[in-house]
Amino acid sequence: MMNSDLISQQEFGNNQKLVGALAYIYSGDENQDGLVDSTDLNDCDNESTAFTAGYVVTDMNGDGLVDSSDLNIIDNNNAAFVATVLPY
Repeated sequence: MMNSDLISQQEFGNNQKLVGALAYIYSGDENQDGLVDSTDLNDCDNESTAFTAGYVVTDMNGDGLVDSSDLNIIDNNNAAFVATVLPY
């Protein structure tokens, strides 16, 4: 069984991306409304302008600083229409 087959059997909604041998989950939904969109981007942009640092929800990559790398994550996932998929 290939690694990608194993991943697809262990997750719901095809919400992981295989990069090499590692599986990553999408991020960017800062306000947890189920959709990565412009509201997430605006919130992160405001925090970036304020030079926010620390353990905050707008720090998408977890490096302790809200900056353009976090904005890129949200922007890329917004363009890919990343949204939450839930079972009914």
